[in-house]
Amino acid sequence: MCGNVPGQPLEICSEEFVLNHLNHLKYQLHCNVIPLGMIKFGGPCERAIMFKGLADQIGLPCSLVRSVDGRILFNEIPLPTPAKKLLNF
Repeated sequence: MCGNVPGQPLEICSEEFVLNHLNHLKYQLHCNVIPLGMIKFGGPCERAIMFKGLADQIGLPCSLVRSVDGRILFNEIPLPTPAKKLLNF
């Protein structure tokens, strides 16, 4: 999903390349809904949606959050706070 992979050309991670890939899949399927398994290249938005789907499948509490300006999607996972150990002397 367009991470920093040695030997992979940087053009693959460009926003234009990802949009072309997604538009091609929409054209092939004649639909705006694309199954996650068909997406080979994606940006931060696609990565966040895929992580949310996987987290839901394994029961990991996770929320999909949109930034204030609405341009970026990211995930939030609640982390448990460590319990204070009571020391008995």
